Amino acid sequence: MIHHIMLEKNSLPHGDFLAQESIDSRIRKVSLIRDDIILPPDTLPEAVLPKGLSAERQWYLYDKIRNLSPDDSKDKTCPFHSVAKPSSTAHHTPKAPSLVRTSTGVPPAPTRKRQQQQIWRCWS
Repeated sequence: MIHHIMLEKNSLPHGDFLAQESIDSRIRKVSLIRDDIILPPDTLPEAVLPKGLSAERQWYLYDKIRNLSPDDSKDKTCPFHSVAKPSSTAHHTPKAPSLVRTSTGVPPAPTRKRQQQQIWRCWS
């Protein structure tokens, strides 16, 4: 069982580390990679930057969600924006998606009935 692990970035090849079973035991090199031909890339992947929220979504958050936030975080989560309010938000407010859709708009009745709990009392 390994208890002490040492990682050295520049002195060991990819996937290798030094390990000891105890502080007094011999140091040995352990490799995590089975095949030396397959190595992880040396470069990081290209950064993906977020696009940000549309003006309509920003105003929706400010108008509808801001009052639900705690007072100390309102300016961080739903700040007032200098972007002009889109005309489409005055007539249309985005709705949260419904999990169940029916033609009448009434949610369906539950399919299973709850079993009544029976309490048994033992009298001595």
